[in-house]
Amino acid sequence: MYGIGAIGVWKLVPYPMDPEENGAPPRSLREKLSGFDYGGIILATGGLTIFTFAITQANSLTNGWRSPTIISLLVLGVAFITAFCFYETYIPKNPLMPMSIWKYPGVALCMLISSCGWMAFNGITTYYCPLYFLKVVRVSPILATAYLTPYSIFGISVNIFAAFTLHRIPGRYLLIAGNLGYLGTSLIWALIPLGSNYWALPFPSMFLGVIGSDLAYNVGNIHILRSVSSKLQSSAAGMFNTNLQLSITVGLAASSAVVSTIVQNQDSASPELLLKGYHAGAWLAVGMSAVGLLMTPFLRIGLQGIDEKLPHDEV
Repeated sequence: MYGIGAIGVWKLVPYPMDPEENGAPPRSLREKLSGFDYGGIILATGGLTIFTFAITQANSLTNGWRSPTIISLLVLGVAFITAFCFYETYIPKNPLMPMSIWKYPGVALCMLISSCGWMAFNGITTYYCPLYFLKVVRVSPILATAYLTPYSIFGISVNIFAAFTLHRIPGRYLLIAGNLGYLGTSLIWALIPLGSNYWALPFPSMFLGVIGSDLAYNVGNIHILRSVSSKLQSSAAGMFNTNLQLSITVGLAASSAVVSTIVQNQDSASPELLLKGYHAGAWLAVGMSAVGLLMTPFLRIGLQGIDEKLPHDEV
């Protein structure tokens, strides 16, 4: 579906900066390919792949994080990522990740706040939520799917709300509301008792979580785009979304390590022991969301979605 959509956009959406329309001769395919940052692609892909593999596979090995394989891969992944940052700073003419983006006010802080919330919600609570229904409550997969339906309904509703309020309510307040949602859903899953009524705790936790993810994502994404010059917007958007995907991986790996210290064998564990482990993972989400909430007031975001000149277009 993504491929079909991409082809449709490529064929149907006009390019506003077509070289032929501006009087410049069209570039050949070879010229376009020669402008790619191949070194950055290799270093970024290699580093992120190795790092992600190491942190996600650590809990599956006998020695866990002390395994020589995991330690070696972590060191290698961090080395690749460090080399990528230095490479992007000094070598390519068209870097994959322009390091100047980090100099714009609020970009780094917005990335960090979004990362904390994404680790807590998408990396932890939304992962253990279906496991709670399947392994603790022990309902059928069909019923568990039905229990998770409010996520999509709330998601549509919150995005509609965001579309009508981003230009009316300052982004700082919406971002605070989003991070309060992250904290609220994390606290519910950290305190939920065995045999809790679905409508009493799991249902409102989904509403709070979606408030966090959809409000915070929209506000953060638009803020990143409006903070940089128009030439860097595509790179900034790519960095923002890559940061979120990495945050999910880190949050899931960290919570899995915490849960594994309490529940060594989740396949044969009792519902009581599983819930105790899930509580521990949820408390990690509480800490992450609390850190993001504490940083939010320091990020200056006003009204968004208003047609006006970007503040850094002259850069």
